[in-house]
Amino acid sequence: MRKIITMKKSGNSRLGLITLAIILIISLFLPTISFTEENQEILPEEPEKQISIVEDAKDLLFYRLGRDARYIATSPARLDKSSLFSIALIGSAIGGLMVVDEDIRKYTRSHHNRATNDFFSDYIDPLGDGRYGAAILGLFYLGGTFFDNARARETAIMGIESMACAGALSSLGKLLIGRQRPKRNKGAFDYTGPSSKSYKSSFPSGHTTMAFSLASVIAEQYDNIFIDILSYGAASAVGFQRVYDDNHWVSDVFAGAALGTIIGKTIVMLNKQDSDLKVSPVIDSEKETLGIAFNLGF
Repeated sequence: MRKIITMKKSGNSRLGLITLAIILIISLFLPTISFTEENQEILPEEPEKQISIVEDAKDLLFYRLGRDARYIATSPARLDKSSLFSIALIGSAIGGLMVVDEDIRKYTRSHHNRATNDFFSDYIDPLGDGRYGAAILGLFYLGGTFFDNARARETAIMGIESMACAGALSSLGKLLIGRQRPKRNKGAFDYTGPSSKSYKSSFPSGHTTMAFSLASVIAEQYDNIFIDILSYGAASAVGFQRVYDDNHWVSDVFAGAALGTIIGKTIVMLNKQDSDLKVSPVIDSEKETLGIAFNLGF
């Protein structure tokens, strides 16, 4: 009997968390209510642009994803002094954390609690493996379509793109570096080089990279401190869970957070630049010529 009650509580908790997440996401889609004076002239509405899931999918798969992945892959060739300085700071932080990785692990294991670990594994871990991420982005796209909210739809598309790039780069890092996971008890400085073994894929944390790649897109799209705290807070919880469950070193998590954030911000930047470029045909009836006008907004 006691076991059945525990299962019901767990189910109700999960249902409550999912319901709260849906309400928070839907609140981002609601149109702004405005009141006009009686004598104020109301301008005619522009014809609505037809929304097509097929067109969005084609644009993502055959244009955006390839363009942005190529930009990220070739970014080392465009590094300037400012970028090199930022990379040096991140690298120094990762190196410093590696020195204390084993001490942090010992402290975490000595304060480990089974109930806390189960909670984070059940409710937080799915944020980093794509399950919750896919559901969240699906709600963004469906909500944006239903409420005619272009920003929500764009957030979903850029989120998919960001998570795809984050997953690819973190997997490449794992494959090439071959760092042993903490659970193997080989020490924080055991690197074997290229390996496809799961227990040699500690650096960087893939879950954390994915979580921060999604969080950074949402935070960049919505200029709201509450959204920033919620997004990055949830992503940070994923990183904590990976360390607490002894799947990663702290330096793995920090590297994943940095990588995911950089990818997400880059994806948003590239797509905003792309949306600022307006292309329109120009017809000169006097000279009987046809041309194209480019208008780039800043």
